[in-house]
Amino acid sequence: MEKDIKAVDLNTTAEIFGYARISVDIEKEDDKNTSIENQIDFIEDYAKTHFPKAELTIFKDRDRSGYTFEQREQYQLMRKRLMSGEVKILIVKDFSRFSRRNSLGLYELELLRDAGVRIISISDAIDFPSHDEWLQIQFRFLLN
Repeated sequence: MEKDIKAVDLNTTAEIFGYARISVDIEKEDDKNTSIENQIDFIEDYAKTHFPKAELTIFKDRDRSGYTFEQREQYQLMRKRLMSGEVKILIVKDFSRFSRRNSLGLYELELLRDAGVRIISISDAIDFPSHDEWLQIQFRFLLN
């Protein structure tokens, strides 16, 4: 169940990004909670509710490990546009879909934040950097 992040911005008409990732191991288990389709449904529902006027573009990496970013082709395409300032909002179902590696994931979040990107993790109920939740984010990565 989605927690209230209080990140409603009904007037945003800009493009926003969603990102979904699944590894080979989880895909084989056919886990309904982390499937690409489930992640995309979560992201689309959230975007429709909180950013109904925005254009949502979904990037997805199937059969890709969460321990590195380099081998994720779709992530790299998305990242390039985020870092250029072209798009300012990224939505993920939860931080485990973003990264499974504590230090690397936190560093990547800092780089995106410094580029002016707002990162929303739906299941973690985090809207970063809109809310000062850096300690909570670090804790979430420890649980990955």
